Amino acid sequence: MDGPLIASLVLCGLVGALLGVFGGGGSILTVPLLVYVARLAPAQAIGMSLAVVGVTSAVAALAHHRRGTVKGRMGLLYGASSAITAFLGGRLTHLVSGDVLMLLFATLMVVVGFFMLGGKGAADRAQASSSQ
Repeated sequence: MDGPLIASLVLCGLVGALLGVFGGGGSILTVPLLVYVARLAPAQAIGMSLAVVGVTSAVAALAHHRRGTVKGRMGLLYGASSAITAFLGGRLTHLVSGDVLMLLFATLMVVVGFFMLGGKGAADRAQASSSQ
């Protein structure tokens, strides 16, 4: 096995563990890993991350369902809307260069990080300022 493959497998294991602990954020971790470590094109990395995160989430959802901690109707509604928009977005990636995709992805990471660090109050302030 070559170095990038070994590094990718180790880091993918770490991503899976983090998904299990935090319950989300898999694409934020998986896309850069696939682009910069596994050396995939950004469009390929985004598509693969959807599959990786989808399978990981399905396994975790099953475990939570068995514990009775899943709101099935809400999960199906959220999952269906996410799957549809992910499919549509995936069909459009060929229209944008890999560099632009990575720039947009990095911007999304910064925005999400801002809201996470700011807590609920930051999200409320952003929503209030955008509606004015």
